[in-house]
Formats: sequence, structure tokens, C-alpha cells
Amino acid sequence: MVPDETDPARSPTYGTPPPYGTPDGAPTYSSPVPGAWAEVRAGARLLAFDGRVLEIFNFQVDGYPVAVRFHISNMSLKIVGPNRKGRRSLRVEAPNCSLQVWVTVQADEWATVGPFISRVAAALPLQDGLQTW
Repeated sequence: MVPDETDPARSPTYGTPPPYGTPDGAPTYSSPVPGAWAEVRAGARLLAFDGRVLEIFNFQVDGYPVAVRFHISNMSLKIVGPNRKGRRSLRVEAPNCSLQVWVTVQADEWATVGPFISRVAAALPLQDGLQTW
């Protein structure tokens, strides 16, 4: 029997997911902030943002390395500092589940981490998503 292209259930491509990424191999995603995909290091931590989720890698819980994920709809950011040595502390929290992570940013790292945090803050739905102390 020849597949019927008018009936999706009988099409040879039915159920096949669309190809991943764009022709040049870059991933495709829906982001509220154009060009929001970014990664940056803060000490031993790696922070990654895809426009909707902030992930913090190399975080330790009870001695085990874990990755912590925060969605923009349940996240707030607070920056403390700089102190006398130029260090800043970034506090990322999920208020609806009482989860918070502190990331220390050295003075020389702020040149790259600062714009990254601004990009994350721009995607937050709340105006008060980024606070400085």
C-alpha cells in the first residue's frame, strides 16, 4: 500500500521530530531576549543562560556536585558588593521553593559576569528581579 500524504497517520514522516538546529548547526530555541544564549565562568562555577533557564554548574550539595536550575518565572537576583577587594556576591533564589545559591564573583571576573547578569535580569518578568545591595 502506498502512503497517503493527505493523512498524517499514514505519512512516512509522521511522528518524526523536526531536524534539530539550524542549517549551520546552531540550536534553535524560543527566547524572550534575542541572542540570550550565553555562558560565563565565576571562579569554579559555570553559569549558563538560554533565555528562559539559568543553570549554575559545579555547585556542591552535601559534598556532591550538582547543577542548579532557575526558571525566569521563579527567580530573583541580588548583587551584594563590591567589597574592599572588588568581590561581589550574586544571590540567585527561587522564592516559591526557598532555594537560594550564592556565587562569589572576583573583581577581574566582573567584566564578563556583569553583562551576563544584566542579560539574565532583562529576561525576568518582574521589574524588581535584579537588586543591588
